[in-house]
Amino acid sequence: MKNLYTNKVNKLLSCLVLLFVLLFGNTIETNAQVKKTFTQRTSAYSPTQKIYNVKGDFTMLGNTSLTPQNYSDTQNNNGQVMTYVDKDSDLNTFNSSSSTLVLSSENGAIPSCSNIVYAGLYWTGKSSANETFSVTKNVQTGTQFVNNNLTVVHNQNIANTNYALSIGRNNPSNSNRNPIYTFNGNGNSYVFNFFNSGATNRVTLSINSAAAIAIPVTVNGTGTLATLTTPYIINDGGVVLTIRSLTRSAATNLSTGDTQSTSSASVNVTGNAPVFGNVTKNFNKRQVSLKGPGSSSYTTVTASTNDIYYPSGSDDNIFSAYTEITDYVKTNGIGEYWVADMPLLEGNITGTGYSGGWGMIIIYENSKMKWRDITIFDGYAYVSASNTTGFDLPVSGFNAVQYGNVGVKLGTIASEGDVSFTGDYFRISNRNTAVYTDLSHSGNSTGNFFNSSINSGGARNPQLINNTGIDVAMFNIDNTGNAIINNGDQNTNFRYGTTSDTYSIFAIAMAIDAYVPETEGVLTNTTIN
Repeated sequence: MKNLYTNKVNKLLSCLVLLFVLLFGNTIETNAQVKKTFTQRTSAYSPTQKIYNVKGDFTMLGNTSLTPQNYSDTQNNNGQVMTYVDKDSDLNTFNSSSSTLVLSSENGAIPSCSNIVYAGLYWTGKSSANETFSVTKNVQTGTQFVNNNLTVVHNQNIANTNYALSIGRNNPSNSNRNPIYTFNGNGNSYVFNFFNSGATNRVTLSINSAAAIAIPVTVNGTGTLATLTTPYIINDGGVVLTIRSLTRSAATNLSTGDTQSTSSASVNVTGNAPVFGNVTKNFNKRQVSLKGPGSSSYTTVTASTNDIYYPSGSDDNIFSAYTEITDYVKTNGIGEYWVADMPLLEGNITGTGYSGGWGMIIIYENSKMKWRDITIFDGYAYVSASNTTGFDLPVSGFNAVQYGNVGVKLGTIASEGDVSFTGDYFRISNRNTAVYTDLSHSGNSTGNFFNSSINSGGARNPQLINNTGIDVAMFNIDNTGNAIINNGDQNTNFRYGTTSDTYSIFAIAMAIDAYVPETEGVLTNTTIN
């Protein structure tokens, strides 16, 4: 038997020699500049391997770290008060968000049996012009047990709870006016009516505008105090707000102002109440905290000196950072990943508003999946509004499958694309011709490619439609009839630009169905004399 495997592997390796030259025509538009040339990202484990030829695929995940104080699906970050996203229930972090790593089950592949080949973490945002800065914030620093009996009056916040009391009058034009006690908090409203007379239904309760129900009470002889037979309980997180009694004036025709000054409620607050205080945290744009599904605490990760770009006073101060986390993802596996303490600022700033978020690109292999050539390349291009001509990004070095349909998958991470500012585009050439196809995915459109959408598959916390300044997209390109990438192709060209939006693009991933010779054995009959 003669094995042809060695010869064919050598032939394959020679086909994958990198011709990757990434040139950007910075003479096209002076207001859109490449500040760091895009190059292929390699792993510390294989520094010379710039195209990953694997039976497998790449995947992406990510999330936002800032959101408008008054969020909406169509709200840009410009001119808005931006606040930290903080979802991890960890009192030591200022901001945190998560995204779940899921792997493909293509051809019956078992995700837990896949092998992580490479993992990279990117983070980006607009914050301070300085690389290091400090933020002082009033945050929860712990909890304390409370057991307080309180008399609460009109427009008073109830200590150690998220609730407040307001007092009004019913039927203001009628002499038989009665006081109304409204407890508001956590998006709920509890409205008590203390009527002037009646043996039954002297006190009623309506919750969130529902039909009123009678509350059994005992009323004193002057009709000024209604004591609830069973105190009413409102659960407010770690504390319990108990409403015991309602007090009012004996008069029945008081004005609204008189009612507010003569009425009150007796309540009790008990439980573990949060304690708040001013805390100062030192941020470094090159550092964030990472926690994987197999970890109980955060790990600080740091971008190296040249990864990637940290403007100060230019490019809207939109920075981008990168570090390899292959070992970390290998150890933690599939599941929920948290990124915390992104070096960002809260508040409202003129011009391009504050923003920030993160993304991960992972390459993995599984013996049941298709062969693919996978390439990751990053750099930094600041694209300002009115760049109608755009920039070219040539890509070469892959080796598309020789027969049948060529599957093409693309991933991008960008910063500051706004949901309401249109005109930004990302295109790919058709078989290296002058004809381009406008690209889009389920979360955007061809005329608004960078629109603060995250299209990465796994669950996120928070799971927002509008991520106000961070795009993380992973999608298949329609290559019907191999109109874009043909059998045997080894290069293509991207073009991106805008007519009205401003954004920074810094990471792109690409997977092409690859040609790989299968190992063959040759059987021959030999006659021995």
